[in-house]
Amino acid sequence: MYHNGHGVKRDYVEAVRWYRKAAEQGNARAQGNLGFMYDNGQGVKQGHTEAVRWYRKAAEQGYAAAQYNLGLMYENGEGVNQDHVEAVRWYRKASEQGEVDAQYNLGRMYESGDGLKQDTEEALRWFRKAAEQGDTEAKDNVILLKDTLRPLASAMLASPSRTCANCGVAGTAGGITLKPCSRCKSVVNCGKACQAQHWKTGGHRAVCK
Repeated sequence: MYHNGHGVKRDYVEAVRWYRKAAEQGNARAQGNLGFMYDNGQGVKQGHTEAVRWYRKAAEQGYAAAQYNLGLMYENGEGVNQDHVEAVRWYRKASEQGEVDAQYNLGRMYESGDGLKQDTEEALRWFRKAAEQGDTEAKDNVILLKDTLRPLASAMLASPSRTCANCGVAGTAGGITLKPCSRCKSVVNCGKACQAQHWKTGGHRAVCK
């Protein structure tokens, strides 16, 4: 109430006082909010190290907003040593709970290859999740990445040395016939089992149209 000025005059110092009381009793949301106040210097002297401390307490209790903010601190090296692997870890935890900004950032990390192996299809998958929640930048990135992936997929299809998109077997091996995806015609598989697996776990579902 004091933080947002709902029902009372906005007072960041008073907000910090009450957030601290709840945070010290283990309330995850209060811990995350206290971290935010330290992060932004609202009602208290700005201190990124202290912000990280409270974000971490909340994040370890599963509070998605704090997990996202802790990921930001690791990505930017504020209050902790910069560590993209840790940033990805916390973005993923928040993303899996539906935190839209974390989903966008996780997509961005997959796109750039910071903190994990670069994977355009995974980037597209997370951008799509954020876009479905209304994130406009994510929507733009979905369009851009789909335009990037389509020529690559078409080139793969046109190549005489095509291989199964799931298991990698060549079409020339033992008389195996590779069949294109029935929807997009952009990738080929050696059989229904590989096609199903590539659809479910290989990332093709995110780009197939």
